[in-house]
Amino acid sequence: MKMLNFLGASCLLLTSGQAWANQIPHLSLDDLVKESKLVVIATALEEIPKRPTLDKHQKFMIKKILKGSAGQYVRVFTEGPTAEDHIKCCVRGRQYLLFLRGGTGGYWSSANSSYGFVEIK
Repeated sequence: MKMLNFLGASCLLLTSGQAWANQIPHLSLDDLVKESKLVVIATALEEIPKRPTLDKHQKFMIKKILKGSAGQYVRVFTEGPTAEDHIKCCVRGRQYLLFLRGGTGGYWSSANSSYGFVEIK
């Protein structure tokens, strides 16, 4: 948990102010972890385009699991029915701290839209 706190504190920016329509709020690190079923450090692999029965998603290879359980790979939706679900992520070969929820059928969703993907540099 110490590593998760360190990574989250160094990567997430907390903002305050007036919220606008369709604006995704930044969750606190504690809330982000609570909302997540799976928290991992993973390398971005291929992006799989949208198909008639499946939204666009990104495949990741897990390097380290910080919360939850999963296999060696996870597939994370990067597109959905609303604008907030269209996440511009991720660059192939780069590592990310992922805060994920869902897990139905081996497919995951971000726990906080684009704020659930934090690039590790």
